[in-house]
Amino acid sequence: MPMNLKDKLRAQLQAPDPLGLISPERMDELRAQAREKVKEKARKAAEEAFLESETQALERAANPKPEYEMRSIIIDVAEHTDAIRIDNQYFFYGQRYEVPKPVYDQLQEIISRGYAHEREISVPNRRIMSMNRNAVLHGADNAGGGVSF
Repeated sequence: MPMNLKDKLRAQLQAPDPLGLISPERMDELRAQAREKVKEKARKAAEEAFLESETQALERAANPKPEYEMRSIIIDVAEHTDAIRIDNQYFFYGQRYEVPKPVYDQLQEIISRGYAHEREISVPNRRIMSMNRNAVLHGADNAGGGVSF
């Protein structure tokens, strides 16, 4: 059976030395060197990413700014919504999250706009707030630590 173009290309890709100048033993050595190079590149990239994230964390700790402040928020959205997604991170109804201030501000805006939309589209005498979907908020804890959620 004659070889089609796809098979010929596959054979060329599998044979890196079409003239046979490199011995099979040397090819194995070169493959091992290539593996080590790839591992070294991946290790360096991982180390650089880790160093960058640690540097940013230490800069935030050394020079606190208002935008780095963490805030606590409970997602209490309108009835037509069950979750909010920001940058592929989901925030689900009734859950408590610790988020940076810019994300907190975004969540507050989204929640308030959701309730405004609910008021616009709902029947006037219908109850539109929360509908008591099992979010529990309570006052001071027994340890005297203030308000807890």
